[in-house]
Amino acid sequence: MPVSAADIAAETKKDPTLAGVLQFTQNGWPSYVDEENLKPYFQRKEELTVESGVLQWGLRVIIPQKFRQRMLQELYENHQGMNKTKAIARSYVYWPNLDRDIETYGKRM
Repeated sequence: MPVSAADIAAETKKDPTLAGVLQFTQNGWPSYVDEENLKPYFQRKEELTVESGVLQWGLRVIIPQKFRQRMLQELYENHQGMNKTKAIARSYVYWPNLDRDIETYGKRM
């Protein structure tokens, strides 16, 4: 990972969306959310966990907004094609619209 777990945990607490997701994951989710930015996480609420302050969806680390560009750069450092890059990303990290962001980044390369 291009950033440490401690950095991800610290930034998760600062990220407006992920701070809410963290709070809900630790203390219980409401039965419904109106906020569009929370809906992707709400759909996965039963599969979200917190490990040392880091949100995870299964084994995938949920990356705060601040580190997403850096993560895309890391994924493309050894660019092996769009599909392979998506597969690698899906194995390790998550954020809403990850695939779209990979495609957009790849088109700019």
